[in-house]
Formats: sequence, structure tokens, C-alpha cells
Amino acid sequence: MKIKLTITSLLFALATPVLAQTNAPVASSPIFEFLSTGTNWYAGTYGIYDTTSKQWGGGIGAGYKLSEFVVPIVRLDYIGSQIWVPSGSLQLQVPVTLFGKFTVVPFVFPGIATSLNNYNSGNNGDAVGIFGSGVMLRIPSTKWYVPSDVIADYERWTGGPFKDNQFRLGLSWKI
Repeated sequence: MKIKLTITSLLFALATPVLAQTNAPVASSPIFEFLSTGTNWYAGTYGIYDTTSKQWGGGIGAGYKLSEFVVPIVRLDYIGSQIWVPSGSLQLQVPVTLFGKFTVVPFVFPGIATSLNNYNSGNNGDAVGIFGSGVMLRIPSTKWYVPSDVIADYERWTGGPFKDNQFRLGLSWKI
């Protein structure tokens, strides 16, 4: 509870309007400015196959491309008719252009996750390590409804009730 209160207080403090001038806009804050001016945002959706529970699921995620090589990502997975796990990871990638036409992006990532609903045991809030690798294929299009990437990955989850492998296949859009 103390952690939730501390995080909430910190977010509130960062989002509080900064009135440096008498005519400053009310909605001015570091977080608002960062979110509204970012052009490197990605959002995605994906399917999941969990090898331990033998169940299918899906998820949503968002990432911000800090550089061509580093992308922090947050996700929320849904498996077995349950909201299961929020997670965060740091994707390290190297874009490679093939034949002057196709861009393939192999990547690896470490991450951390936690259960929200006692999935498979009573380990709510326990930290779980995530290690994964995958590949993206960039889709060259300027249309907003065409995904910018097709993504496939393999993940190894460690600790608690999540000692298993997961496979993901999905699409992402540049926002």
C-alpha cells in the first residue's frame, strides 16, 4: 500500500501544472508535454500461447523508441479468460535492411512482471523475470491503418508460478 501511495503521489506531483508565467496554459506539465510531443510512440496488439497452461491469450502494449537501438515497453497480458500480468521491458534491437527494401529488426529484452489476480497460485505482487528474443518485419506504408511492424517473439518467464515459455505474434502501429 505504501508503494502505491508513493507512486501515486509522485505521478500527481509530476502532472501538477507548472505555472512559470502568468499566462501559462493550465495543462502544462512535464508529463503532458512529453506525451503530447512524442513522435516515437508505438502501440501494438498480439496473440500469446503459454506452454505451461496450454492456453491462448492476447495482450496490448506500448513502447517509446528512444533510439534505433533502445525501446522501453509496457504491456498487459490476458490469458485463460483472466487479466493476468502487467509487465515492463527494455528492448535492445538492431535494424537491418535486406536487399535495399526490407527492414528486419532482431531484438532481445529483459523485463519484469507481476500477477494481478493470483494466477495459478497465491503469488499476487511477486516479481517475475522475463527474458526474450524475437524479430520484427517493418512494413513500408504511410497509411495510418496499416501496421508498421509484424512482430514475433519467444519469452522465458522465471520465478513464482510463471516458470514457463510463451510465444507471441502481433502487429504494431506507429502513433
